[in-house]
Amino acid sequence: MAEDRRALLDEPDTFNDWAKHQGALLLEDIRAWSVYIYHWIMSHWPMGPIIAYPPTESANFTVVNNEKTRLIAFQRKKKEGAWRMFLRWVCLLLLGVSVACLYQLIRGTMEIIQEWKFGILRDYMREGGYGMAWISLFGIMLMLVGSSGLLALWEPTAAGGGVAEVISFLNGARPSNLLSYSTFLFKAIGVTVAVSSGVFIGPEGPFIHLGSIAGARIPSLLYLAFQKVPVVGRALESLLSDSEERNFVVAGAAVGIASAFRAPIGGTMFVLEEALSFFDSKLIFRTYFCCAVSYFTLKLLSEGHYLSTSSLTFSSAALQTTCYPGYAAVDLIMFAIMGVVSGLAGVLFNIIFIRAQMWRAQFIKRWGWRKLAEIIVLTFITSLFIAFLPVNYGCAPVTQLASHLAGFDPDDEATYADPLIYKQTDYCIASTTQEFFLNYSFAEHTVDAFLESKYLQTALCPEGYYNELASLIQVTGHEAVTLLFASGAYDMFHAKAVAIFGVVYFVLCGVTAGLSIPAGIFVPSMTIGACLGRLLAIFTNIYVKLPLGLTPIDPGPWAMIGAAAFLCGSARITVTMAIIILEITGDFRYVPGIAIAVVFAKMTGGFFTKSIYHMMIHLKDIPFLEDIPSSAMDNVFVRDIMTTPVIALHHHETYTNIRRILQGCKHNGFPVVKADVDEEHDKPKETESTEDDPDATELQQQQQQQQ
Repeated sequence: MAEDRRALLDEPDTFNDWAKHQGALLLEDIRAWSVYIYHWIMSHWPMGPIIAYPPTESANFTVVNNEKTRLIAFQRKKKEGAWRMFLRWVCLLLLGVSVACLYQLIRGTMEIIQEWKFGILRDYMREGGYGMAWISLFGIMLMLVGSSGLLALWEPTAAGGGVAEVISFLNGARPSNLLSYSTFLFKAIGVTVAVSSGVFIGPEGPFIHLGSIAGARIPSLLYLAFQKVPVVGRALESLLSDSEERNFVVAGAAVGIASAFRAPIGGTMFVLEEALSFFDSKLIFRTYFCCAVSYFTLKLLSEGHYLSTSSLTFSSAALQTTCYPGYAAVDLIMFAIMGVVSGLAGVLFNIIFIRAQMWRAQFIKRWGWRKLAEIIVLTFITSLFIAFLPVNYGCAPVTQLASHLAGFDPDDEATYADPLIYKQTDYCIASTTQEFFLNYSFAEHTVDAFLESKYLQTALCPEGYYNELASLIQVTGHEAVTLLFASGAYDMFHAKAVAIFGVVYFVLCGVTAGLSIPAGIFVPSMTIGACLGRLLAIFTNIYVKLPLGLTPIDPGPWAMIGAAAFLCGSARITVTMAIIILEITGDFRYVPGIAIAVVFAKMTGGFFTKSIYHMMIHLKDIPFLEDIPSSAMDNVFVRDIMTTPVIALHHHETYTNIRRILQGCKHNGFPVVKADVDEEHDKPKETESTEDDPDATELQQQQQQQQ
């Protein structure tokens, strides 16, 4: 070998030829590997046209009842039926625990990422480096949202909220790959990074989808683990039918929303009101059991062995109040007006969302690079608003939190320590705010620490001041809703700050929610509705209450009512939304207001458009039968919409004929008809002439051969 190399070195021409040959081989290998890597990337993260999934099939929810199933039921032992019932409850228990643990993991991860991201932003803001603050924010947001978009390109069914698809599945359709393991994995990771980025989306919709997948897959996993155990394996196998899978998906969808909001009753009501077309008392009880297990699992994970009664989803200990002022009869009229306004706003939101989706269907289509380009553009715009919108907005003093109290003088510190000011029955104040002002002293208390404990942002302001707009837009969606719901701080936000934030959030959320990333609209819709409710409360105080000499109203509960009304105007979920609002706030004082606003929002929104989820179902061309058909369908017969000739299967068919029919059709569902048989001659009656129909003649001959 060494001699050959020496020979090559001694003969330059030979060595050059050998080097060229080896270089050509190396280039060929590099080219081959490049093509392989390119095709691998394109198959997993396709920048070109994404391959569409097969068309939606119908689920077989009907119970099979034939001779074979009756024989199996007759031979089945009673012990196997007891095992099936026991294992069904085991699956529900595991479903509740697993979804709660998953939510706690995702929520904790999102909080860590968001705290890190906003910490960097505020540090630069305090130093005056607004440009670096935006660059760092945009870089972090793009990294998080871009990675979520890549996951959605890899698994397209992971994009969006998934609520419309789950509703379709529970009503008989089966969108392809909806309940797969890959969808679960990519949706869980994608929603974590997407929501952490700070774009105006929420995790609640994707969690309904994740819970549905978990409900469908837990019995399958148990069957794979115990299929060789004689009785247990057969009992688990019976839980894998389409009808049983539907029941577990119902429980999974309910436990998804119950975990996200810590609202077990609201989760149960959601699937009954919006998602499921058929239910019974047993299914309701199983679903509620699963939601209750999830709720207590979350309590144990977040609070340990001591289960408090005050840990509500959108209620902070720093913002709680023990004052309960009543409301006048004129407020009931304002609740109805709030319902109408929220219903109209919900209709406008649906139109913006659907128009954006139609634009995507026309221009973005299924091109991967266009989807990523859209993600980059919207992330760029959102980061600009988050970073620069509060910069030129003024700062508010800490005394603004108590300026609504009669006798409280912001310029006279002597009034701060008067306990009688805080014991007024007509005005509320947060207990921590009262304690702060009673012991007010710059030497003993750090004002900024007190403000930040209320989620109020001080990075752009001097000591003792906070920025109203930054407190709404430079925080997480959960913290923004908590601040808008806050009671006992009438002047925490002025109308200008709430209006600017509400308009920006409304438009960007309507456009962003349809991106090719896992995204929900529950909390964003609540945020928009809370802005509407708080604005209406502020205007009512300025133009109605104060001119008439009436006691001003607390804007916090009105924001809560507005959130329920807007979600009802957009998604048309009435009872569910009212129950969820009550469960997540623990405030039952305004039940009449919630009821009135929700009813008027439902009627107003239903007059103009359908629910946003039903509009999405129609936009995605998923087969769906409405509970109540349109009046235009009264005079429409089946023969008017069916294709002719009707391709049907008879009770007894040959393999050849079935294969021929399947090869000639794009669908897999056929009506099964029973041929008219002449009992006397035991052969089909010739009701119509088949001389001109060779297919019918061939089919009739095959049936005669069978007989």
